[in-house]
Amino acid sequence: MKKIIALVLLSLFAVMAPLAINAKEKRYLAKLAKHPEVESVYISPAAMKFAKSASISQLNAGEYTSYIKDIQSMEIINCDHSSYFIKKLRAEAQEVIDRLGMEMIMETKEDGDITRIYAKMPEGDTEAKQFDSLLIENLEDDSEYNIVYIRGKIDPDKISSAQ
Repeated sequence: MKKIIALVLLSLFAVMAPLAINAKEKRYLAKLAKHPEVESVYISPAAMKFAKSASISQLNAGEYTSYIKDIQSMEIINCDHSSYFIKKLRAEAQEVIDRLGMEMIMETKEDGDITRIYAKMPEGDTEAKQFDSLLIENLEDDSEYNIVYIRGKIDPDKISSAQ
Protein backbone atom coordinates (compact mmCIF):
# COMPACT_ATOMS: atom_id res chain seq x y z
CA MET A 1 0.00 0.00 0.00
CA LYS A 2 2.84 2.39 0.86
CA LYS A 3 4.40 1.72 -2.55
CA ILE A 4 1.13 2.59 -4.29
CA ILE A 5 0.77 5.84 -2.33
CA ALA A 6 4.41 6.72 -3.04
CA LEU A 7 3.89 5.95 -6.73
CA VAL A 8 0.73 8.09 -6.88
CA LEU A 9 2.49 10.99 -5.11
CA LEU A 10 5.49 10.68 -7.40
CA SER A 11 3.19 10.66 -10.45
CA LEU A 12 1.35 13.74 -9.21
CA PHE A 13 4.64 15.53 -8.61
CA ALA A 14 5.87 14.60 -12.10
CA VAL A 15 2.69 16.02 -13.65
CA MET A 16 2.40 19.13 -11.44
CA ALA A 17 6.06 20.22 -11.39
CA PRO A 18 6.13 21.37 -15.04
CA LEU A 19 2.84 23.20 -14.51
CA ALA A 20 4.20 24.98 -11.45
CA ILE A 21 7.36 25.96 -13.31
CA ASN A 22 5.28 27.17 -16.24
CA ALA A 23 3.00 29.23 -13.97
CA LYS A 24 6.00 30.89 -12.37
CA GLU A 25 7.41 31.83 -15.77
CA LYS A 26 4.25 33.58 -16.93
CA ARG A 27 4.91 36.72 -14.83
CA TYR A 28 8.38 37.94 -15.65
CA LEU A 29 7.90 41.33 -13.95
CA ALA A 30 6.20 39.96 -10.82
CA LYS A 31 9.10 40.95 -8.56
CA LEU A 32 8.92 44.55 -9.80
CA ALA A 33 5.13 44.61 -9.45
CA LYS A 34 5.36 43.69 -5.74
CA HIS A 35 6.93 47.02 -4.77
CA PRO A 36 4.35 49.24 -3.03
CA GLU A 37 5.58 52.28 -4.99
CA VAL A 38 4.67 50.61 -8.29
CA GLU A 39 1.41 50.46 -10.20
CA SER A 40 1.08 47.33 -12.30
CA VAL A 41 -1.25 45.61 -14.72
CA TYR A 42 -1.07 41.97 -15.73
CA ILE A 43 -3.13 40.65 -18.64
CA SER A 44 -3.14 36.87 -18.37
CA PRO A 45 -3.24 34.33 -21.19
CA ALA A 46 -6.91 33.70 -20.34
CA ALA A 47 -7.72 37.40 -20.74
CA MET A 48 -5.79 37.50 -24.01
CA LYS A 49 -7.81 34.53 -25.29
CA PHE A 50 -10.98 36.42 -24.42
CA ALA A 51 -9.74 39.52 -26.26
CA LYS A 52 -8.90 37.42 -29.31
CA SER A 53 -12.35 35.89 -29.40
CA ALA A 54 -14.18 39.20 -28.92
CA SER A 55 -16.02 40.60 -31.90
CA ILE A 56 -13.94 42.96 -34.04
CA SER A 57 -16.94 45.29 -34.40
CA GLN A 58 -17.31 45.47 -30.61
CA LEU A 59 -13.63 46.31 -30.18
CA ASN A 60 -13.64 48.78 -33.08
CA ALA A 61 -10.10 47.57 -33.63
CA GLY A 62 -10.26 46.60 -37.28
CA GLU A 63 -7.00 45.19 -38.59
CA TYR A 64 -5.24 45.67 -35.21
CA THR A 65 -7.02 42.60 -33.86
CA SER A 66 -4.80 40.42 -36.06
CA TYR A 67 -1.73 41.75 -34.22
CA ILE A 68 -2.84 40.34 -30.88
CA LYS A 69 -3.62 36.87 -32.14
CA ASP A 70 -0.20 35.52 -31.17
CA ILE A 71 0.25 37.52 -27.97
CA GLN A 72 0.05 35.36 -24.86
CA SER A 73 0.22 37.91 -22.05
CA MET A 74 1.18 41.47 -21.14
CA GLU A 75 2.69 43.07 -18.06
CA ILE A 76 2.76 46.81 -17.46
CA ILE A 77 4.71 48.57 -14.70
CA ASN A 78 4.55 52.27 -13.81
CA CYS A 79 6.50 54.14 -11.14
CA ASP A 80 6.55 57.88 -10.55
CA HIS A 81 8.44 58.06 -7.25
CA SER A 82 11.92 59.16 -6.24
CA SER A 83 14.79 58.92 -8.69
CA TYR A 84 16.60 56.67 -6.16
CA PHE A 85 13.79 54.11 -6.25
CA ILE A 86 13.51 54.38 -10.04
CA LYS A 87 17.25 53.55 -10.34
CA LYS A 88 16.69 50.49 -8.14
CA LEU A 89 13.71 49.44 -10.25
CA ARG A 90 15.68 49.92 -13.48
CA ALA A 91 18.44 47.66 -12.12
CA GLU A 92 15.87 44.96 -11.35
CA ALA A 93 14.37 45.37 -14.82
CA GLN A 94 17.82 44.99 -16.37
CA GLU A 95 18.22 41.69 -14.51
CA VAL A 96 14.98 40.48 -16.15
CA ILE A 97 16.15 41.68 -19.58
CA ASP A 98 19.46 39.85 -19.14
CA ARG A 99 17.83 36.69 -17.78
CA LEU A 100 15.44 36.54 -20.74
CA GLY A 101 18.31 37.03 -23.19
CA MET A 102 16.71 40.07 -24.80
CA GLU A 103 18.65 42.41 -27.02
CA MET A 104 18.09 46.10 -27.58
CA ILE A 105 16.67 46.82 -31.01
CA MET A 106 16.06 50.54 -30.60
CA GLU A 107 16.84 53.45 -28.29
CA THR A 108 15.65 57.05 -28.46
CA LYS A 109 16.68 60.00 -26.31
CA GLU A 110 14.83 63.28 -26.42
CA ASP A 111 14.52 66.11 -23.88
CA GLY A 112 15.51 63.91 -20.93
CA ASP A 113 13.24 61.03 -21.99
CA ILE A 114 14.79 57.67 -22.88
CA THR A 115 12.90 54.88 -24.59
CA ARG A 116 14.44 51.48 -25.24
CA ILE A 117 12.88 48.56 -27.04
CA TYR A 118 14.23 45.07 -26.38
CA ALA A 119 13.31 41.90 -28.24
CA LYS A 120 13.79 38.20 -27.65
CA MET A 121 14.73 36.54 -30.88
CA PRO A 122 13.73 32.91 -31.50
CA GLU A 123 16.58 30.63 -30.45
CA GLY A 124 18.65 29.25 -33.30
CA ASP A 125 16.84 31.31 -35.95
CA THR A 126 19.24 34.02 -37.14
CA GLU A 127 16.88 35.19 -39.87
CA ALA A 128 13.71 35.31 -37.80
CA LYS A 129 10.93 37.56 -39.00
CA GLN A 130 9.17 37.55 -35.63
CA PHE A 131 10.14 38.26 -32.05
CA ASP A 132 9.31 35.84 -29.24
CA SER A 133 8.66 38.75 -26.88
CA LEU A 134 9.09 42.49 -26.64
CA LEU A 135 9.92 44.80 -23.74
CA ILE A 136 9.49 48.57 -23.96
CA GLU A 137 11.21 50.64 -21.28
CA ASN A 138 10.55 54.37 -20.90
CA LEU A 139 12.23 56.77 -18.48
CA GLU A 140 10.95 60.33 -18.26
CA ASP A 141 13.43 62.79 -16.67
CA ASP A 142 14.30 60.36 -13.84
CA SER A 143 10.83 61.03 -12.43
CA GLU A 144 8.68 58.40 -14.12
CA TYR A 145 9.54 54.88 -15.26
CA ASN A 146 7.36 52.59 -17.37
CA ILE A 147 7.84 49.06 -18.64
CA VAL A 148 5.60 47.11 -20.99
CA TYR A 149 6.42 43.43 -21.52
CA ILE A 150 4.59 41.58 -24.28
CA ARG A 151 4.97 37.81 -24.39
CA GLY A 152 4.16 36.06 -27.64
CA LYS A 153 4.96 36.17 -31.33
CA ILE A 154 5.30 39.71 -32.65
CA ASP A 155 5.78 40.45 -36.34
CA PRO A 156 7.55 43.83 -36.76
CA ASP A 157 6.54 44.02 -40.44
CA LYS A 158 2.85 43.94 -39.53
CA ILE A 159 3.31 46.61 -36.89
CA SER A 160 5.30 48.94 -39.15
CA SER A 161 2.77 48.58 -41.98
CA ALA A 162 -0.19 49.50 -39.73
CA GLN A 163 -1.86 52.78 -40.55
